[in-house]
Amino acid sequence: MEESERRCRAEGLPFFLLAIGYAGERRMEEEDPGIKPRIHAALLERIADLPRADEFLVDLEAGRLLVAVPDMPIEAAEVIAQLLIAGARELVLEGESEPRRISLEIGISLQQERELFFETLVLVASEGAQVAHARGGECAIHSELYGLLQNRLVRQRSEAAPELAEAAEVAPQQEAPAAVAAEPAQERPAAPGEKERLAAQLQALITRDSARRSKREMEAELKRTAEAYAAEAVAKVEAERRRLIEAGTLSAEPAPQPAPAASITAPKDRGQVERLERRLKKLVATLEETERRLDEVSRLKGVELGVPSAYRGVQGISARDEHFALKAEMMRKLLDENIKLRQQLGGGSAA
Repeated sequence: MEESERRCRAEGLPFFLLAIGYAGERRMEEEDPGIKPRIHAALLERIADLPRADEFLVDLEAGRLLVAVPDMPIEAAEVIAQLLIAGARELVLEGESEPRRISLEIGISLQQERELFFETLVLVASEGAQVAHARGGECAIHSELYGLLQNRLVRQRSEAAPELAEAAEVAPQQEAPAAVAAEPAQERPAAPGEKERLAAQLQALITRDSARRSKREMEAELKRTAEAYAAEAVAKVEAERRRLIEAGTLSAEPAPQPAPAASITAPKDRGQVERLERRLKKLVATLEETERRLDEVSRLKGVELGVPSAYRGVQGISARDEHFALKAEMMRKLLDENIKLRQQLGGGSAA
């Protein structure tokens, strides 16, 4: 049941529980020992007659039948409960020819938007059945104590495992209903055509829901078909690849990738990179200063751009300079380093 509820939540499908007991259980057992399994068997036959009953899951919880109903509109929960109550008023037990009147006490719990423990849904349904018992049976109760019972479970679990504390705690929706004294079951006769009316109402809900289920099933089938086609395509490509390898037209080994160039940002090269960057900055500053001086000379003295005397004066390199050879060698080395840096950065060698 828990797995079914988890699947419905994951797929966005409705889910609800019914906890089914009956009034006068202890008295009836004292008068007719072994009657409880026979009542349960007769109720299971009633449940089996419901639409989509093959999808239901049934178990015993605290002496009550617990029925899990996946992928059915939640409006059907109340209709099913009332239909079972009406049918149990004339319940034929195994080994008996005359029907017995059994007053059912049913609790309902519905899957909520917020995620709850599955045990919380069971407790809500069981609490509803207990309230129905206090009212004398013949009714179905949805207590809606999700927050209260969830928090109770959180506290119990946190005592056993402190790391779970407050993780799943939610605000209670309402206070627990006040207990009322048990009353004898109402001996009102079934309304004429009540079972037929409820059965028609349930069938209308099922019919209306069939369009949703058909669309979902169609989408699931299309998804399965697409996945099958994709798997088939992948298998064909793989078979063709193996054929080409066997024919020798395709290498089984992947094409070798060129070894990546050594990173110039590695720690061992960082010092060299920084020195080259400083040199580049000096070169840029020198060129900017050269352009500025040339512009001044051309404006003030009418000298054309590129006049040798002006350029040499700015750079400080002259054929008559006593350090001409040393400066020329330094400029050559700086140019070589600049070219190497451009190559390492992926650029061309041409300046």
